[in-house]
Amino acid sequence: MSWGPDPISAELIGDSGPWIWELPTLVRALNDPRGPWSPPHAPWLPGGRSDEFAKAIAYWAPLTTLAYGVLGWAQPDLGVQRWLAVGRPTDTAELMVLDHWWGEHALALTAWAQRSEAPAVYARTINERLGGAKATPEPTQTVRVQPEWDHMANISDGMHLGHILDHLLGPGLDDSGVTGSLLHASPTGAHPEASLVLDTYCGWYAKLAGRGKGLPHRPDGRSWRVHVTIKPVGYLGMFRRSRETGRWFAGRHAHHLLGWPR
Repeated sequence: MSWGPDPISAELIGDSGPWIWELPTLVRALNDPRGPWSPPHAPWLPGGRSDEFAKAIAYWAPLTTLAYGVLGWAQPDLGVQRWLAVGRPTDTAELMVLDHWWGEHALALTAWAQRSEAPAVYARTINERLGGAKATPEPTQTVRVQPEWDHMANISDGMHLGHILDHLLGPGLDDSGVTGSLLHASPTGAHPEASLVLDTYCGWYAKLAGRGKGLPHRPDGRSWRVHVTIKPVGYLGMFRRSRETGRWFAGRHAHHLLGWPR
């Protein structure tokens, strides 16, 4: 299907179409959440591209990247509902972007999961591929679908947001073609810092999990902090591996746990 001219090239991300249009801006916003980065154009507002379906995909797709990948949520529908319930905290860059870009509209993830199996399927696929705690999904409070959430909160995955799996795990769910290097400080040193530099975007989360397993044990018991940079896109953030969930995340551990069943 032709979406018209892409604002970025397919080579930058390893994918094409509206699923990637806002990803470079998402990365910049995570680095500078108070900067002048405009959120994706809300599809229910006038302006923007003439293709309403493409606008909807471009608006919602970065939310899946933030939820499943950056925050490391196993159950994004639960995560956004809990985040709203505790007052929409914005004390980290990740939550500042969540609040500024989507705010209460992030609850569309919950409405979608209450009507479609797709979000749970994506979560299981990521967990099976990367490992981590096996938890029974926790029920969420029923959400009334808002008119603005057309295309998103339906019983299918009409927007094919499964592109998130290629983005996180690699094309064909295989990150073997993702190259890069991992450098780390001495495990006996005072600073548990490491740097992962990848040549391509698609597959970054799987490569982080895989290479992270090879980091040496630290005698002081401190967790490694891995700075992830993707050459074509830029610095993605500082990630840690949760000892409770087994998954990598950026930001505060308490925020990571919002998206995990208790």
